[in-house]
Amino acid sequence: MKFIAVLLLCVLSFWHSEWLLISSRESIVFFFEQLLPSMFFLMVVIRLFVSVVNTKSHCLDRIGNSLGMDGQALILAFSAFMLGFPGGALLINEFCRKQAIDVKAARRLIYCVSCASISFMLMTISTLFHSLSFALFLYLIQFISVIFLLSATRRNRIEMQKEQKAISFFQSFSQAISFSLHAMAAILAYLLVISSIRSLLLIYFSLFDSLVLLTLEFSSALSSLSQSTLAISAQFICASALLSFGGFSVHLQVLGSCEESRLNYGIYFGYRMIQVLISVLLAVIVCTFVSF
Repeated sequence: MKFIAVLLLCVLSFWHSEWLLISSRESIVFFFEQLLPSMFFLMVVIRLFVSVVNTKSHCLDRIGNSLGMDGQALILAFSAFMLGFPGGALLINEFCRKQAIDVKAARRLIYCVSCASISFMLMTISTLFHSLSFALFLYLIQFISVIFLLSATRRNRIEMQKEQKAISFFQSFSQAISFSLHAMAAILAYLLVISSIRSLLLIYFSLFDSLVLLTLEFSSALSSLSQSTLAISAQFICASALLSFGGFSVHLQVLGSCEESRLNYGIYFGYRMIQVLISVLLAVIVCTFVSF
């Protein structure tokens, strides 16, 4: 069955090569004009932050204990939250590969800490919906939903293993650059694959183009949402749901790039649906008291 599906995909790719070439060009332009400038530096800084901040803090440990982790694991979770998807998942998976956290801990963090990056929220969302407060409230909702998921799973405690030997700042900086380059290369590769799949789906399922755009790629869905005639409160609630779900493109990137964490897609999907429900509920509450 897998062989037939891959063979069919190859045939369709050759048959519609011109359309795929156009979509790939658009994806490359989007990557170099939007994603790379907004994500790469942030990724380097956050990866460097996780490496450099290696001190014991009673305050961090107390906060971490309430979420079922030590202070150092809390820093990793917060850093993954700031990076957003899929960079945050790649960061967690890297620490799993280095055996700083075990597989069970990595799975828990990736399942729970899933949201858009702070740069996407503050730059892209505020631009699309012409409101910084709109973006800030959405980011606050994502933060609360992540905290809820971490609190609900706190019985599975996470302990970070310390480095066997201290490394210099320049070594940490080099590791941060290497990680960020690898992560951005993986994001570009998946972006090209997903854009091609989206083009094929739109060719053969044009009647369901709205459904394809909504479920496959969250940034395109948010762009369409911002141009819709829905009331601003309805846009806020829908945007909150889209950001929590992430889209199947994000799911593919996370599960395809985090082999060491041995993720289960059924569980990952379940967490996203729970996060959608929490986010929609919080969005309704916000819209009751706040007008944008």
